[in-house]
Amino acid sequence: MNENGAIVARGQADAGDLTDAISGKATDHIRSWPQAGDPFFLYVAPFNICRPYVPAPRHAGSGRDAAPPRPPAFTEEDAADKPAQDRCASDARRVPGRQYHRELPGPPRVAEIVRNLVEAIVPTFDETGEFLKTYIVYAPDNGFHLSLRRMMEGKDTAHEEDIRAPLFIFGPGITPGTTVDAMALSIDPAPTFAGMAGTVPADPVDGRSVLLGHGDGWGRSVLVQRQGLKADERLRFAHAVALRTDTRTYVGWTDGEHEANDHATDPDRRGNAYGALAPATTSALWDLLIKVRAGAAQAGRSLENATPPAP
Repeated sequence: MNENGAIVARGQADAGDLTDAISGKATDHIRSWPQAGDPFFLYVAPFNICRPYVPAPRHAGSGRDAAPPRPPAFTEEDAADKPAQDRCASDARRVPGRQYHRELPGPPRVAEIVRNLVEAIVPTFDETGEFLKTYIVYAPDNGFHLSLRRMMEGKDTAHEEDIRAPLFIFGPGITPGTTVDAMALSIDPAPTFAGMAGTVPADPVDGRSVLLGHGDGWGRSVLVQRQGLKADERLRFAHAVALRTDTRTYVGWTDGEHEANDHATDPDRRGNAYGALAPATTSALWDLLIKVRAGAAQAGRSLENATPPAP
């Protein structure tokens, strides 16, 4: 572990040792900081939730009875309307279903130590009297797919399973149980945290606070892109640029093929409606995508608010 520039060796016997150590460092920080009387920012990022999903020995038996989710797109059989790479996967690869069952117990097992971490950190805020004036934010860094559309496991596509992730915020002024459907992006934390601290960034920045303006009817047309990756088996699906709106997703793959989905009529993205779009619509669509891709700061926010072309 790197502690303020010094490498500190930790034991290898317990795979959860690193997360336990991070938990201890975090709670020590919470207990010591309020004594200075200044606001503080604490970022906690455990690694155990990533592959190879090695659990702490105390959690080795958990996760074995996890019920496997079977969404409609699980090992999708008919990929005739999909891009060539998806058609190839559906025709040629028969192993993801077995891989799915092999991988399934991993995440629930390692999630136990993350639960331990949360159960240690959150009460510490209460212990120090900081609980009611502290914002607590939980968010993973990506989604994940496993055996969807016969793909191997991964997180690098423009599919909903990869680009969507939960975001939970607790803190002053937030009514418990409140949910919003508006999209939050990876560029939003900076202005959000600034708003929590009662300030705004000195210069225009990308993104916006998720605590402001996320009411009903707030539309957003946002860029999704993943390019420049090595063409290995897990990442061959990743080379794409997409436009995700509140109601639809449009994807352009680097081989020239396209996909389009309406979230209301095809929430699982099992179809491909791109061929049914009028030429004027596709032209306007990709013109908007190129502009959103190039936009930044206030100009980028204005483009995000632009009404996407109707199908």
